[in-house]
Amino acid sequence: MSPIIGESLAYAENDNLVHLLVIMFFIVPVVITLPIGIKYGSENLAAVDFDTLGMGMENRPVYTTEVSWSYHATALHMEMSFDFGDTSQVFYEMSMSNDGSGDYTYTQNGDLTYSASWNANGTGQWTNHMTSPPIVTYW
Repeated sequence: MSPIIGESLAYAENDNLVHLLVIMFFIVPVVITLPIGIKYGSENLAAVDFDTLGMGMENRPVYTTEVSWSYHATALHMEMSFDFGDTSQVFYEMSMSNDGSGDYTYTQNGDLTYSASWNANGTGQWTNHMTSPPIVTYW
């Protein structure tokens, strides 16, 4: 059974929000890797011609995205990184064991921004590291 379906069923059973977090983590790489037949060139109405936007666009940044995941006998590990040129870098990392426990981190520009960890019994914690001191929410 796919993780998205399994987590959807688990959420329907106990309304634990950690299941929604895991579902979103699995949906993003699916959407990113969809073979949607992207059109390049003037026939693509959504394309932006940076040269027509004006001066300064000749030095536009290069954006990159990387997604990787691995599944071992006892756990799934997934990483996603987004590099938005000179403006920011974002890094997501999630690990989930076969018993349903796991952890998640969100790092922006090298600073830990959010993290979560949960247990097999559905309890866990979410931490907002952007506040001083960090705010921890338990469920």
